[in-house]
Formats: sequence, structure tokens, C-alpha cells
Amino acid sequence: MSKVFVNVGLSLDGYMAPEGMTIEKWNTPEYKSWGARWGALMAWILNQQYFREKLPFGSGGETGR
Repeated sequence: MSKVFVNVGLSLDGYMAPEGMTIEKWNTPEYKSWGARWGALMAWILNQQYFREKLPFGSGGETGR
């Protein structure tokens, strides 16, 4: 059996797509790179000590709020 790790970040109101993104616009050029923009938004988590320790990213990292 294989393992799957899913990392999803969303706002408290349940929103996880870029501002203005709708299902109708998913294939338009200005929204083609929404995955990269989402990744940049979630980059903060890679600096967190808890996240780094739970995944094999090494020791160190930020703590606190």
C-alpha cells in the first residue's frame, strides 16, 4: 500500500484559490499560473519547525505564533 501526503492551505472562510478565480476562468492565461502563486502563498510553512521535523526537511525553523 502506498502513502499519500496532501498539503492544503485555505483561509478561515474556506477559500483556497487566487482572488478572482472561478471555475469559468480555470483555463484563461491570467490564471494559468495559479498553482505557482498558491505555492508562494504557502511557502511560510516550510520555515516552521514543526513542519520541518515531521517531514524530512531537517532541523531548525521558526517557532511561536
